[in-house]
Amino acid sequence: MKPTWTATTSGAVAAFRSKDGSKAFAEYDTKGHFEDAGLVIDNDDAPRPVVVTIVKKFPTNKITEIARLVDAHSNVVYRVKSSAGKQTVVTYVDADGKIVKRKNS
Repeated sequence: MKPTWTATTSGAVAAFRSKDGSKAFAEYDTKGHFEDAGLVIDNDDAPRPVVVTIVKKFPTNKITEIARLVDAHSNVVYRVKSSAGKQTVVTYVDADGKIVKRKNS
């Protein structure tokens, strides 16, 4: 399967969609260095503390996507997209529910 490449302000993303419909991606910085690989997962497959943290932090938001990311050092973090109206919040949470970084998109 061929990836779909997208340029971003922080580098590039190669996205893949498998025959079963699952979505995976790899992110690279502006110099082409690997940053992380991700797999979009069902909300029910995320660690409970991840979902609980988002629900508590953003009680009016709806979780729209969760991806399990693994970086070059094998660290795992979950990227959670949630939205309320037109505002989308991207939050990075570790498996224990600790927010590790956050940005609005």
